[in-house]
Amino acid sequence: MWVDPASRYVRRALSPRPGGRLELVEIELPAGTVVGYPSEAALAAEQQIWLIEGDLVVREDDREHRLARGDCLELRPGTARVFRTDDGCRYLVAYAR
Repeated sequence: MWVDPASRYVRRALSPRPGGRLELVEIELPAGTVVGYPSEAALAAEQQIWLIEGDLVVREDDREHRLARGDCLELRPGTARVFRTDDGCRYLVAYAR
């Protein structure tokens, strides 16, 4: 588990073997959190996210996705991304390499 000291964003590895062909990670974002990633961070794996609780807005380059509990989103490879939550959220990320 890793906690960002500034935002209190929590990243918890769930897979028994991190870095394998398939990796599951649980993310918790506190209310008011905004986290951005450059396009280079999205080149190594296909990703899907499943929102377990809360609200989440995902911006990929020029597209915005608003997710509610139970929604699943396949992220496009090679896109810059911004994750934003107003009330806080928890979601699962599946990485396939």
